[in-house]
Amino acid sequence: MADAITEITTLKCGTCLFDGVTVEPKHFCVNCQEYICPACAREHRRHKSLREHTILEGNEFPQDVTLFEEMEKLSYCPKHPNVEVDQHCPSHDVLFCSQCLQKDHGLCERVTNVACSLEEISATKKQRELINDLLTKSKAKQTELFKHLEEARINMNAVEIEINSFIQTLKDAVQNIEKTLNEKFTNLTQPFKHSDETLSNIVKKASFYEHMQAIRSRYGTAKQNVALNFTLSVLLKELESNDDSIDSVFSKQIQFLKSNNFEDLISELNQYDVVLRSKDERASDICSDEEDTYEDALDLLQTNKRDEATQVEQLMIANELGPKRPLRVWL
Repeated sequence: MADAITEITTLKCGTCLFDGVTVEPKHFCVNCQEYICPACAREHRRHKSLREHTILEGNEFPQDVTLFEEMEKLSYCPKHPNVEVDQHCPSHDVLFCSQCLQKDHGLCERVTNVACSLEEISATKKQRELINDLLTKSKAKQTELFKHLEEARINMNAVEIEINSFIQTLKDAVQNIEKTLNEKFTNLTQPFKHSDETLSNIVKKASFYEHMQAIRSRYGTAKQNVALNFTLSVLLKELESNDDSIDSVFSKQIQFLKSNNFEDLISELNQYDVVLRSKDERASDICSDEEDTYEDALDLLQTNKRDEATQVEQLMIANELGPKRPLRVWL
């Protein structure tokens, strides 16, 4: 109740508000779509041009004017909001104003005045009957929809699971391929890395011993000279022992091989889709699959019978040519 009182006190007289005065309204003019106070209501009735306006008060005083605003919009043209509709086009089943007549409905047949259309509608069904029909049919459809919503929800969940499963399968396959290719790539690059490390190490040692040889020639002993020659010989043998592996690396290169059907695979993946189909169409596909299966089974059965008949003929020929003995055929 307190909320209702608060809501009423927030309403203001539109006429007084125009003059900068805030007054609580007690009336509402349907034609002007405006709240007015008692003083403005009396003034409203005094003017000859406003006497025919419908003024609501007391129990009819509206707390919300939304319905009145929407009701007023009904009689105005959708394309020309400031012009009232006065024509009806049965071909397009729309109400429109005279400005739309030449531009949008000049070639339409049986365009009539709204007043004539209203008389025709009133003669067939009253407005209350139209509303009752609309409510009855829409609620019936809504009830029917509620019955199928659970089935639709189950269907959507199943399809979503199927899609996620399919995508996960593709991801797993791609991850496995990625892991396998990376492992092979790593293994194939090892000889290149090993040759590079080996040569870098030998070059580094050779440069080191080159500087050492300059010092040894001036300050070294005879044994140091022999030891250096021995070390250099060992390093040279290490280089020669790696000649074959290094040369083999020089003559090879890594290549990524793709399947000849790779483009077809991508094209086939792009054909996967999610569509909206009727239940009858789905059932028809299932029946078609079952018929194909039945026909395949029938063909197989007929083939088996032909094979059995051939076996019978062969046994009969063998029996005529060979010694006479009882003929047994198992079908």
